[in-house]
Amino acid sequence: MSHIRILLLIFTLFTCTLQATERKGRLGVGLNGQLKNGLPTLSLKFQGSRTFSFETLANFSSGDDGGFAAGLKIHRILFDEPQLNFYVAALIALEKKQVRGTGDTGFQTDFTCGSEFHLAGLKSLAFSIDFGISIYKFKDLVMETTGTGIVAAGVHFYL
Repeated sequence: MSHIRILLLIFTLFTCTLQATERKGRLGVGLNGQLKNGLPTLSLKFQGSRTFSFETLANFSSGDDGGFAAGLKIHRILFDEPQLNFYVAALIALEKKQVRGTGDTGFQTDFTCGSEFHLAGLKSLAFSIDFGISIYKFKDLVMETTGTGIVAAGVHFYL
């Protein structure tokens, strides 16, 4: 009988429960490479509720091959797992791309699916990936598939 108690104690000590990372009300500061003007983009992502988050994107460069952009991205979380969530998102941004002093102003609209995940034990650091359709216009209207990897889609540090 004592062996069973010892085994139960060992299982109790080494068994942990997984809980979903609580993101509601948290602000993430990071980067996102989703905008088409080719500049690194700063990002603020706010988790407003368990199902919606909002992300603002902005970048600029004063160089000859610079430009600027500002956008808003809305995420709708579909599935929430312990260390990750799956979402659909819509992005709209105004952008200026400049090449050798000549600039083109345009817009970008993306409709994507994606996932944001945390590594076990690092609840404040999140990585994301996105894939879907991008429609943008600088000189000509272009519609294309899009897919961004971990660093390009986003890395956020949640405060």
